[in-house]
Amino acid sequence: MISWRDTAWRLNPCPTPSHYTAPAYLAELPGLLATARREDVILYNPLKGAPVTARLMAAFPQWTFRPLRGLDRTQLAQAFLGAKLYIDFGHHPGKDRLPREAALHGCCVITARQGSAANAVDLPIPQECKFDVRAPDFVQRFGARVSDLFEHFEAHSRELEGYRATIAQEPLRWREQVQAAFLSAAP
Repeated sequence: MISWRDTAWRLNPCPTPSHYTAPAYLAELPGLLATARREDVILYNPLKGAPVTARLMAAFPQWTFRPLRGLDRTQLAQAFLGAKLYIDFGHHPGKDRLPREAALHGCCVITARQGSAANAVDLPIPQECKFDVRAPDFVQRFGARVSDLFEHFEAHSRELEGYRATIAQEPLRWREQVQAAFLSAAP
C-alpha cells in the first residue's frame, strides 16, 4: 500500500523555492552567460538601502546606476546579464533573492555588512565585497573596489564562483532537506 505522503510526493516532488534555481533554468544559464555583453553598470534594488545608494550616486556621477523596478523575470535576467555589478545596502533578513540571482547571472555583488549578509553562510562572498556603510572611508573604499572591478571584471567575477556553485546546488539541498524533515521514516 502506498501512503498519502508518498503519493503526494510523486504528484508534486518539492518544487524549488526560486525560478532562477530551478534545474531547467540552470541548464539554460551557461548559454545565456556565454552570450552576455556586460557594461559598466551598477544595478540596485530601489526599495533597499536607498539613502546609501543615493550617497554613492552623488559621489560617482560618472557611473551608471540602474534601478531594478517594474521588470518581469525575463527583463530582470537581461538586466543582470548586461551589468557587471549588483549592490544591496539594505538589511538582509535571510538569504535574499536578488543578490543570489545577480550572482547566478554573472554579476559581481557588493552588500552592506548587515543582517544575514554579515555572515559567510547566508552570503558566502569575499569580505572585501561586504562594506560597513557607517565607516568614515566607506564611499572611498566602495569607489576603489568598483573602479578595480570595472577594470578587472573577470578576476572579480571568479571570486564568486564558489557562491554560484552553492546556489546551483540549492535545488538538490532543498529537496534533501524537505525529505529529511517531512518524509523520513519515524524513529
